[in-house]
Amino acid sequence: MSMGRHSHRGGVSASGLRRLRGTLLTQAEPADATRVASWADRPGAGLVLTGRDGLATAQRLLDGGFGRPVLVDAARYRRSRMRPDSRLSQSWVDWQRAAGLPAALTDTGYIGQHDGEALCSVLDQAACLGPGVVAVLPLHASWLVDDIERLCAEVAAVELPIALVIESSGDPFAVSAIVDGLLRLLLLGQPVIVLRADVSAVGMLCFGGYAVAVGLRESLRHGPVRLGRADQPAVLVPQLLRFVELDRLDGAMMADPVSQLWRCDCEVCAGTELSWLGLTGGLHEAADAHAIASLQLLRDAALASGSGSSQCQDAWARRCATAIRRHTELSAVLYGLPPQPSLDVWVAAAGLAGLGQPASATNLS
Repeated sequence: MSMGRHSHRGGVSASGLRRLRGTLLTQAEPADATRVASWADRPGAGLVLTGRDGLATAQRLLDGGFGRPVLVDAARYRRSRMRPDSRLSQSWVDWQRAAGLPAALTDTGYIGQHDGEALCSVLDQAACLGPGVVAVLPLHASWLVDDIERLCAEVAAVELPIALVIESSGDPFAVSAIVDGLLRLLLLGQPVIVLRADVSAVGMLCFGGYAVAVGLRESLRHGPVRLGRADQPAVLVPQLLRFVELDRLDGAMMADPVSQLWRCDCEVCAGTELSWLGLTGGLHEAADAHAIASLQLLRDAALASGSGSSQCQDAWARRCATAIRRHTELSAVLYGLPPQPSLDVWVAAAGLAGLGQPASATNLS
């Protein structure tokens, strides 16, 4: 197939998709959805439920009065690779429409390195599935680097919103070349959503991304995930812009107990130190509520100057640079908690490289 060959233009339910613009969604397993829904039911927030079982849960939430966008990621990419003859499910799209979701995500298999036939097949099929469809593209990270020209050309030709799931050995936003590729996709002017992301993906909203979904668990912050991976309890430290495993956080707080790093002003913590989370009877429940509330505070502050504006981008870069400095200060009393490489990448992306350290090179495999 040649570029520009798409004969169908996918219609989008403008009123539905528009509800997603600028949102910071929480990606969760269906089993956690009811418990965390109250924290995600606020302006600028919403949920992405993972797995086909999430559709019934989404329907129950909406029937129960949940007022924010809910998407369902079938996560087919966890178990199957997309082939040129693989078919996307029309019934899966129709079920999402019937449930009243703001957009229907395709059940796309994994698209491997340089597999242009699979990419074209997904986009062609998604364009024929009717209105309100978002083409899910679970891509090897090299698509954003080595094959970015083709990716941009194919996405531009079909004129569909896309939702990216980026396969990488770590946080893909820690690689400057991947972020450069993502920013090139944003220049196409089509809605770009990022699923299964880490805190660093908030930068995408600042640079004009349509929506991002931050995973509530580590296994939902990188994708496609390897099955059988165990999640360790982790706590979001807002001033460091990262999740920290509970045992490492305990060590950090003991090493520097008077640091203001451990204070959190989110609705859940109300200005107290994060140490209270480890003293509760339900760590996961408290840490999840804190994470969602803190992420929404971060999102609101990050977008105060308007998504995509130079002021918004510069403010995000300064926030990242501040987090780098706080990591450096912490390193004087604690070994083994270096700043996330993604912080440097966003500083450089905004053209303010002097605020941080040189971005780290990361393997794409």
